[in-house]
Amino acid sequence: MDKKTSSTNKPFLVGTIILVASLCAAGAWIKQIQKQVQAEQDQLTRLQQEEEAQLQTRLNEANAHYLAEANRINAANADVHDPLDPKYLVEQLRNISNSTEEYERNSTAFYCLEGLLMNGTNSLPALKDIIIEEHNFDLNLNRLYQNRSLRQEIMTLLMSMKTRDAADLLSRLIPAVQNAKEMRDLSRELMSISDGYRPYCISAAREMHAKALEKRNEIGDWNKQQELDRQMEEILRQNDNKVTDEFKSLAKIKENIQNNEREIDSLRSTLIEILKDDEFAHSLMDQKAWRRDKGNVDTSLFTISESVLHDAVMPYCYEAIQYQEENHKNKKAAPALMDLAQKYIGQPQATEIILKTIKEKTSSADRCNSILNLSLDKRFPKNINRINFNAYKIMPAAGTELVDVETARMANERLIFLDAAAAQFADDENMQRVIAVVRSNLQYIASEGADMNAWTPDESIKNELNKISENVIDKGIDEHLEEFQKQIEKEIERTQKQK
Repeated sequence: MDKKTSSTNKPFLVGTIILVASLCAAGAWIKQIQKQVQAEQDQLTRLQQEEEAQLQTRLNEANAHYLAEANRINAANADVHDPLDPKYLVEQLRNISNSTEEYERNSTAFYCLEGLLMNGTNSLPALKDIIIEEHNFDLNLNRLYQNRSLRQEIMTLLMSMKTRDAADLLSRLIPAVQNAKEMRDLSRELMSISDGYRPYCISAAREMHAKALEKRNEIGDWNKQQELDRQMEEILRQNDNKVTDEFKSLAKIKENIQNNEREIDSLRSTLIEILKDDEFAHSLMDQKAWRRDKGNVDTSLFTISESVLHDAVMPYCYEAIQYQEENHKNKKAAPALMDLAQKYIGQPQATEIILKTIKEKTSSADRCNSILNLSLDKRFPKNINRINFNAYKIMPAAGTELVDVETARMANERLIFLDAAAAQFADDENMQRVIAVVRSNLQYIASEGADMNAWTPDESIKNELNKISENVIDKGIDEHLEEFQKQIEKEIERTQKQK
């Protein structure tokens, strides 16, 4: 009996031993993982502490540098009544040039600029003289930020003051602007003070844009860049992926093209979005600056131009979509262009674009959904195959969401479109019924100040949409069966021809 029991218990004991061993191994593995994680955390902490120490050291060096320079200048000019007097500081800057020893140039300029910043608007009379003189030199304060120039530092200083007097001085720097970023920053700052600076900024930005276009004619545009990409790929292929001098030369040309194209895009954005130069926007559109090779379109130009042209952008969108269709028969219009057409859907060209898109939909459900999605009511059902009114069970408090001017405009434009859609689909009963329901919804929010949540579907509307849904689903089934039948017939015909 004991032997039997002992024999029976052996597998159990073996299993227990294996389980205990597995648990011990798992425990050891977990401890090892915990140690690795802790070690990694400790290493990250050390790296962070080292980085903080380096930053603090740099800050201490900068502060010590400033104090040492201040003491040196003060000691060297003990006869000066106030070493932070703006006139004295500007005079120090006037005595510096690119030929001045780098350390002295950087340290003195740093001291003087900090002093002018501390003086605030009291520095303006002194700064005016050095701005008129157009005195400038390079700075290399790389411990603190990228290399800059005195002119850039004075521009930043004036921007920080945010007063009309400072803006007047800042406007004197407009002719000296060096690149698109400076033009953008300066324009934004001046426009925040007064619209009176607008004509001067527009004139300067247009001139920079014209020069960038001239440069594009010399070095090439994005099309040239694509050609360079192909040449560079071929060079790498022929040289086992080794970078040759020829490759470097082409890469440099490509970089110049990219930089110039970015300048052009930035200047256009400044002129249109910041300076609201609608005349410039019309000019770009009339010149078809949005065209790209092979039927492609620069949609970003439409997006920024719409901010000043508003619904006047639609004729250009219509032209761009036609340009795409002429070059790509089966390609859909760019989404950005369709979004603009949807926004100004009541405009004749937009109405034509959207109606054409709906007509091209082969499914009755898709056509109905295109109409349902015209509702601006967030709770309104947008899928004819899944009609659901549960969102209307929770009624927001009256007056918590009022219709603004833009929403009222969009509602009215969509009502105009529905009239055109009703005429277009006069023989489609389901479309007529969906249009009627959506029209009743939009009419509630077609006036500014109306309550967005005032409309609720009554039983007749619920029943109507449910009936339409049933009809559309049934029609969809018939359409699928018909399509399936056509495919079978084609397959049979193909098989017979092969015989």
